Amino acid sequence: NYFVDESVILAVLLFESQNNYEYFCYKYKTSNKLNKKLTLLFKLYEKIKSNKNFFKKDLIKNVYLYGSKNIKDTAIIDFFEKSQINLNDFRKLISEIQKIKIPIFKYDGEYLKKKGMREGALIGRTLKLIEKEWINNKFQISDQTVDKIVKSQKN
Repeated sequence: NYFVDESVILAVLLFESQNNYEYFCYKYKTSNKLNKKLTLLFKLYEKIKSNKNFFKKDLIKNVYLYGSKNIKDTAIIDFFEKSQINLNDFRKLISEIQKIKIPIFKYDGEYLKKKGMREGALIGRTLKLIEKEWINNKFQISDQTVDKIVKSQKN
């Protein structure tokens, strides 16, 4: 069982085009929380349309980046928008999403400081590069690769 909140129901009703949900939020002065949620769901739904692997090989990556609930909500929208999706396949997908253990990124600013980096924006940029490499390598990264990224950013 999975609880569906009002933002998902609204998304199903409003996602014919981006203007529908934006106009709805403007006209009815929805809360910032609802507006942000609909904006995220629309963004994710657009990603589904352009990426056939969104719920396949990119599933763990997408759960990591956007959260399990948002990915389940997007799967519900996709189910209602596409009449060719089989109910059993949909249930399997929801079950698979719920079983995903979100990987933990073990690097932080303190780690980079120990590697000789000074505090500031450079640490944030470097962490993003390391995390991107980690995600793209199926949530694995060697210390040697991290060292190369750190060295490239220090120069």
